[in-house]
Amino acid sequence: MSPEAPLPGGPRPLPHQAQARGCLRAMAALGVAALLAVPFGEVGRGLAIVVAIQAFFLGLMAFGITLLGRSWARQLRRMERGEYLLHWRYSPAEWAPYRQHMQQETRRIHWILTPALAVSGVIFAILLHSDGNPIAGSLLLNYLIPLVAGAALGWLLAAGIAWFNTVSLRLMDREPPEAVLGPEGFYITGQYWPWRSVGQHLTHAALGDGDPPTLDFHFHVSTGRGSTTRVVAIPVPAGGRVQAEQWVARFRDGLSSRD
Repeated sequence: MSPEAPLPGGPRPLPHQAQARGCLRAMAALGVAALLAVPFGEVGRGLAIVVAIQAFFLGLMAFGITLLGRSWARQLRRMERGEYLLHWRYSPAEWAPYRQHMQQETRRIHWILTPALAVSGVIFAILLHSDGNPIAGSLLLNYLIPLVAGAALGWLLAAGIAWFNTVSLRLMDREPPEAVLGPEGFYITGQYWPWRSVGQHLTHAALGDGDPPTLDFHFHVSTGRGSTTRVVAIPVPAGGRVQAEQWVARFRDGLSSRD
């Protein structure tokens, strides 16, 4: 790969610092809630343990986000110095569909997680009831409590994930719209996607059929229940179709950008 001229403009921001700070604030709030629950008998102490565990995992999340974010920031800094392969800039009209898609994804999270965890709560109550260990004496409360608790948990999880996306959306609104492809990943305003990271890696790229077209990167994502594919589609600007087709050919066999 021959180096290009340094990218114009200052350092590109990434959302990881704000996201890590948000996790730490939530961890501190949960820690205070756990301490306040301790004096309220056995139930309070049980609740405090559950909340403290959640706070611990938020701390681990903040630590992981910080480590990954620093690694990605180093990769992005190298791209800014000239180690990039492709640089696209977008007009407001070309950028608007991508920005709108990201906002719709953020809103859609609540419609998925909230009812899913509410149903999970009811299934949990049914299993306990069938084993002779109901949650409450009343049959109505036995199912109502898990339903409400599950829906509340789903809403909170969705709110957290949506907040993560909102940090990226704010950067998209503040920074010039652009996409930069490098040897280790690509940057699109407000986000950075490494070709290979913990639990995911690029499998191939394809040219989308939309109007305007998109350059679609397909990532294999490992989950606790198997694996799935995530497609990240970046818009192709006017005059960029030939370059996009060249990159589809280059990425056809996966991480061929490493050579």
